[in-house]
Amino acid sequence: MFRVTLISFVISTVAIMFSACAPQPTSSNASHREHNAADSTAPASSVLADCPDIIVIKNLSFNPAQCKVKVGTTLTFKNEDAFPHTATALATSGVPFDTGELKASTSKDITFDTASKIDYRCEIHPDMTGTIVVAP
Repeated sequence: MFRVTLISFVISTVAIMFSACAPQPTSSNASHREHNAADSTAPASSVLADCPDIIVIKNLSFNPAQCKVKVGTTLTFKNEDAFPHTATALATSGVPFDTGELKASTSKDITFDTASKIDYRCEIHPDMTGTIVVAP
């Protein structure tokens, strides 16, 4: 009986210690979370890194997956996987672009002429997604 009571006491003490160590929400944290939730679908161009000249497609992902460019910039989408991919703007982006099917070790240049936020994906592997913010 003493052993069961001791085990219960230890488990209760550990549970209380863990709950006391967990971060507690504050009103400023809550409003910060609400603000972030409202903006989670639109990355701010000020926090995105500049796009490199080449968006590499490798290991079933775009690298980088999110970045920004200035109007008039040309980016190269290069497929380094052993199987085909596309980089295709979603219809909701309002600015169409499509590399077409990129076979292994091929690339396609795309010029971005309109300021916008462009979400895109691979039409062959729809879970592969990316975002390019084109700033004026």
